[in-house]
Amino acid sequence: MARAAGNQADPPIDLKWARKALVDKREALLGRIEADAVPKDVAVTTNVEVREPWDAADGSVSDVAQDDLLTDAERASDAVRLVDEALSRLNAGSYGLCIDCGEPIDVRRLHSIPEAPRCIDDQEQYDKAHATGEHHATL
Repeated sequence: MARAAGNQADPPIDLKWARKALVDKREALLGRIEADAVPKDVAVTTNVEVREPWDAADGSVSDVAQDDLLTDAERASDAVRLVDEALSRLNAGSYGLCIDCGEPIDVRRLHSIPEAPRCIDDQEQYDKAHATGEHHATL
């Protein structure tokens, strides 16, 4: 088992727990992607075409809603990728080690963000270098 960074008294990473946390998170994310793939306001019809008055405002609201769904699906897809990478590290025996410096990641961080690929210091550096205006938790 990998050791946590920081205090030597920190407990080892529970790899069974980590695998379950990652698999559960992956399933939840895939469920979110699937739910976002089907528009919630689509009327189910048979052969009858339903037409209602449509104006530019309706189109704008629809476009914004569709953009929001796509953005959420993209974020969830990125999160699935991070979880898959963490599962690969778990299988390779390198789970819990920072992908940048190779040092152990603090157990508290992994309990909060099981797919975390970096120690807190390297994650902060990464976030600064790749800042897009979005906030990402770094615990």
